[in-house]
Amino acid sequence: MPTFSSMLSALDPTVLSWRMVGATIAAIIIPILLTWLYVIRHIRNKPQRKHVAMIIVLGDMGRSPRMMYHASSFARHEWEAVLVGYDDTPLMPSLLETPHIHPRPIASPPKIVMKLPWIIRAPVRIIYQVVSVLNIALFTLPIHPEVIMVQNPPSIPTLALACFITHFTKAKLIIDWHNTGYSILAMRTGEQSILVKIAKWFESYFGRRAYAHLFVTKALEKFLAAEWALE
Repeated sequence: MPTFSSMLSALDPTVLSWRMVGATIAAIIIPILLTWLYVIRHIRNKPQRKHVAMIIVLGDMGRSPRMMYHASSFARHEWEAVLVGYDDTPLMPSLLETPHIHPRPIASPPKIVMKLPWIIRAPVRIIYQVVSVLNIALFTLPIHPEVIMVQNPPSIPTLALACFITHFTKAKLIIDWHNTGYSILAMRTGEQSILVKIAKWFESYFGRRAYAHLFVTKALEKFLAAEWALE
């Protein structure tokens, strides 16, 4: 019968090393996977309710009159309108007096972040926006909306975020086009910038996945219908 010492000496250090690596990876991945499965189950089991619209601004709600009017229009037709955005400016008094409108503010980055250069400030702000909107849309609201409406621009991360939410909630996405985000970015970086080319692809790719489109002018409608086949 082999002794304890001989058994230890027979163990291959390389095999032990790989076993430790495998155990460490499993210890990291398994809790993440179980948490993800729980989250997905929670989201998919949430009921969807007719005549509920979530209007995502990703800007100051009080400085977005067109989106406030959309919320008011939904409310007049006895829809429940959840208005999501920054609450830096008060909403129109008529909206606050309407029981069918439900403002939900999103979190703002710390003030010290807003003093950083744009190249650092912009990604941090986007992360705050994404996490805050996902929390409201997928966890805070007790039901899934029938319609999600967003304004464009800002395109990044609005359009991808809205498509991600509609994928899980099965809501219909409506985009209200005020302008194109890539053209505004081009004024900052130049039309030949790689960032502009990426932004244009991003905007066209996710924009075409909406259920319906609204356009602020006939000229914009004609341009996007020809450029990206939006209807």
